[in-house]
Amino acid sequence: MNFSEKSRQMSGLFLYKPHSKSKGKNMESLSKNKFKELFALKQAKARKEKALFVVEGEKVFSELQNSSFEIVLVCATENWIEKNNVEKFPFPIYKTLEKDLERLSFLTTPNQIWAVVKEKQNSKSLEFTGLTLVLDNVKDPGNMGTIIRTAEWFGVENIVCSPECVDIYNPKVVQSAMGSLFRVNILSQNLVPFLKNIPKEIPVYGATLGGKNIYETTFSQKGVVVMGSESHGISPEVLPLLSSEISIPKYGNSPIDSLNVSIATAVLCAEIQRQTSK
Repeated sequence: MNFSEKSRQMSGLFLYKPHSKSKGKNMESLSKNKFKELFALKQAKARKEKALFVVEGEKVFSELQNSSFEIVLVCATENWIEKNNVEKFPFPIYKTLEKDLERLSFLTTPNQIWAVVKEKQNSKSLEFTGLTLVLDNVKDPGNMGTIIRTAEWFGVENIVCSPECVDIYNPKVVQSAMGSLFRVNILSQNLVPFLKNIPKEIPVYGATLGGKNIYETTFSQKGVVVMGSESHGISPEVLPLLSSEISIPKYGNSPIDSLNVSIATAVLCAEIQRQTSK
């Protein structure tokens, strides 16, 4: 076996080439062997080894199609295939029984379409043209996906994640981001050197419990906001690198001592953009 043949075998799902757009050329029924190959992607290790992730549902798939991400293949019900002009797609379509989609799905209620997509190494450079979010050790996938979607809503183009953050291609992140994952520029960086290299004129705000009231703070049009983990807040090594600490005021006498990180991010983004978008 030569090197190229071995590489093709090892790459597995990367074997696919663009199919002819002639009717039916890109469609076949899902075989048992192919199902086993795809079922292995239920495991995070298998997905990372192949640099693949899964997208489910018509809404998110529609967003995916309008992005620059490469779709490797699609598994779909006969009903979905009949309603869509699948011969136009340049990737394989596997007609899949609903019971098999249920087994492949990460969702409690599976959708009619399940897609395998290549991860993308985001090489886009970071420009401090507005608000930049920095996430320090945010591990909950639901929170991460919500933050990504929130960021897009408020016009935040860049998110920097510490290496300890949850994988942005985690199925729960992909689902809760609802397509925003495909449009927001997301980078993984070691935060200490990243923050040390930020231009001096760019303020670095950090959300802490003892920070200054955000409604009494004047925000810069260009700035960085650091959000800490759900359980421990901003890391001790990151705190000294903040220009200022900020907080969301609490009203009433509730014993609650903190907000969910995704909710806090939304409140902060709303106030900062309200001030700086005038």
